[in-house]
Amino acid sequence: MKATFLNHEKPLLVAMVQEETPDAAIAVILNSLQDGAEAFGIQLCILRPEYRTEAILRRIFEACHGKPIYITSYREHYNKDFTDDECAELLLLGLRAGATILDVMGDMFHPEPTQLTYSFEAVEKQKALIAKIHEMGGEVLMSSHLTSRLTEDEV
Repeated sequence: MKATFLNHEKPLLVAMVQEETPDAAIAVILNSLQDGAEAFGIQLCILRPEYRTEAILRRIFEACHGKPIYITSYREHYNKDFTDDECAELLLLGLRAGATILDVMGDMFHPEPTQLTYSFEAVEKQKALIAKIHEMGGEVLMSSHLTSRLTEDEV
């Protein structure tokens, strides 16, 4: 049975892996296992494009020793010129390689300063992507990252 991020009695200790190469990522993973990591977050946008193959991702993920794997594909680092469709494809590649949970940006398919969209078309595309992820056996979380503070009224 595949590891999961769901239904744990306590939060998992997640080691975030932000490396450009597979060997560097694997080194962080192995050191983190020694330090008690219970799960891994791997930011695929930081991995250099030449290493973004299913075989290489599988090798990185195998170093996690069966622990749950959380992946991101944000619009930054080596993804800065990617479309949101390309960011989504990278997530799906990671899922095929063995990732557990995929981070779908709250403004995927319609970028917004708050990283949360109210665009009907974008939300429909998000729903379709999430359905596909679920069909493929993956889990989903949605995130938005504010770059400035909001007032109480704005929240």
